[in-house]
Amino acid sequence: MRRLWIIALLIVVIIGGCLYASPYITLYRIKTATDQQDTQKLSQHIDFPTLRLNLKEQIGSTIKKNLSDKNKNGNPLAAFTMAIADILVNKTIDAFVTPEGIATLMKGDKPEVGKPNKPKPSEKDNKKLLGSAKMNYRSLNEFEIRVPNDTGNETTFILSRAGLKWKLTNIIIPMEN
Repeated sequence: MRRLWIIALLIVVIIGGCLYASPYITLYRIKTATDQQDTQKLSQHIDFPTLRLNLKEQIGSTIKKNLSDKNKNGNPLAAFTMAIADILVNKTIDAFVTPEGIATLMKGDKPEVGKPNKPKPSEKDNKKLLGSAKMNYRSLNEFEIRVPNDTGNETTFILSRAGLKWKLTNIIIPMEN
């Protein structure tokens, strides 16, 4: 009977360990897919529609807030600039939400709008993906990875549990005015 309890306890510990390690395994798979530039494998670990929606909301609200603050004095072009803001947000999202853009952010660098975000051989060759990242659970269903950039701010990547798997669902980019 005692042997049965020990076996049951071992099974619970092993399952708990696997569940605890699962977001780290997902991060390893994201890193491997990014290093191999395998977009199909990468997209298995990223919920692109949710990520785009979250980023569009975050960046759009920041841009619109900045524009409305600047246009408080009754500028007649305020409506026009607000309409243009949506176009800018979409262009920015297109730059960030690509395998190359995500890899660039995970290194702590900034993707550039309108330019391919492929790593340049002479530029920071030793800077590794998630190199100096800090990782922790936010809750049972959310895991965060904070990657510092060159300015001292941190980009936060949020993985959300989808059943037994984890997917990248949000990136919180530090906004500089």
